[in-house]
Amino acid sequence: MTKVVSFGMFVGGILTCFMTPPWAISGHWTPMAIVAAVFVVVFGTVGAFWFI
Repeated sequence: MTKVVSFGMFVGGILTCFMTPPWAISGHWTPMAIVAAVFVVVFGTVGAFWFI
């Protein structure tokens, strides 16, 4: 089951890139936005593996 879900997420991500290219980001990166993005990445990763 996991391989089917993984393959579906992979194919869906590739197909979505054609509709909404991830490299075409609109907006302005302020220092606070960078801090917030780093916070989400770091603590999201820690939180995901903390409860294993």
